Amino acid sequence: MITVTGKWDMHRLQITVNQFHSNSFNEEQDIQPVYHTKGNLSTKQLKKLITYALKSSLHEVDEMLPDKYLTDYKLPGRQHAVKDLHQPSSKTALKHAKRRYI
Repeated sequence: MITVTGKWDMHRLQITVNQFHSNSFNEEQDIQPVYHTKGNLSTKQLKKLITYALKSSLHEVDEMLPDKYLTDYKLPGRQHAVKDLHQPSSKTALKHAKRRYI
């Protein structure tokens, strides 16, 4: 498996590669979110801020959908979806969290 990171140029329809890694494919490998930052804020700093926000304030996220919709459409709760969007426990959890917000 090859992981490529870089910048997409929409006009040229190509990616300018900054880094690439070659390693064996592992189904159990952690899913890492990708955040785009500007200015002096680094991706590492943003990940730390998001982790802190999830730990300190996730319990304050209220559910907006009725229970009937959650069960009928097999959607995760809002708190679980927010956490799984930023720190997914599995590919399936990420898929369901995306589906919840779509």
